[in-house]
Amino acid sequence: MVHNILIGGKPRKLLFGNYLFRKLKEEHDISLRDVSLAMSNGDASLFPLLIYSALRTAELSSGDQQETYDVDTVCLWMDERGGVTAEILPWLLDAIKDMVGHGAKIDIDDDGTDDTKKKNRG
Repeated sequence: MVHNILIGGKPRKLLFGNYLFRKLKEEHDISLRDVSLAMSNGDASLFPLLIYSALRTAELSSGDQQETYDVDTVCLWMDERGGVTAEILPWLLDAIKDMVGHGAKIDIDDDGTDDTKKKNRG
């Protein structure tokens, strides 16, 4: 679903979804699991890249002309405005639920391992 956000001094569209996560994996070797692990560890360093990618995905999806900005520019926009991560987090989580299903859960241990399979075995 396309969302609207005021960032960089103007309203912009964001789109989180399959295309974004495929490109993250293909171009940056960042998986959905990596994003989940970072979020569960309180690591916010991926959010500028996620927001940048969502902005680019929305431009592509809507056929809008791509503007000239990069991840560093998005970081500065986020710092100038404040509260951006808190605003987009529900949209990101909704997109993840849509992709993997509402009942899907990845259980990450403190050591970074996926404990879901162990717990599901009983």
